[in-house]
Amino acid sequence: QPSAPPPGQNAPFDFAQAQGNTMAAGLANEVLSSAQATAKETLGVVQHYLQKGPGSEGVGWLCCVGGLATTAVGAFGLLDVFSAIFEPLEYLLNIYFLVFGMTTCVLEAPDDWLRRSGKLLSARQFLETYTRFLATRGGRGVFYLFQGSLWISLGSTMSISFVLGMYLLFLGLLNIALQYQMVPENIKGARLDPVKQHHDVGMHTCPPAVATTFILSERIMLRL
Repeated sequence: QPSAPPPGQNAPFDFAQAQGNTMAAGLANEVLSSAQATAKETLGVVQHYLQKGPGSEGVGWLCCVGGLATTAVGAFGLLDVFSAIFEPLEYLLNIYFLVFGMTTCVLEAPDDWLRRSGKLLSARQFLETYTRFLATRGGRGVFYLFQGSLWISLGSTMSISFVLGMYLLFLGLLNIALQYQMVPENIKGARLDPVKQHHDVGMHTCPPAVATTFILSERIMLRL
């Protein structure tokens, strides 16, 4: 029967193991703290844009960012020309994503972009004419839900596709909630001016003449 090692012989090994465990625990805490700080900062940014309302400076800008990301990832997938031969379905999906992303960018482009680019404005008007369901927040929400489900079905957990898909699912649910007024006013922000709301991101609520008449009558009533 082997004799037990003398006391203190395993002390260096135990000390090294304990030190390794301490370093691993410290690294895990640091990563967790960094993740919590990033998540808190991200939520703060999202809430900041939510409070600006559903226009191009608020939720519309969040959707535009999603469109830019979709366009970039889809275009990057098209760089692998060999997948067109060996995985043609995946290559075709990247073409779809590129088109979907560009469509989202046109729909959600800020007003400054529209004023600077006549082609972008013409593309917006074309989409509003021939894809009328995308002129409402509810229609766009369904469109984003469709994109998000496709991204999630293609990527594994915590991949770029999965993260982008979850973001688009969030945008889809948010737009549907805005369409049916399920977002609290303290989160959504102030109600948009009727004239601005008519010109903003394809939200056709009322003609400009009616909106202008409403504003003038309201101001007259306030003075009386």
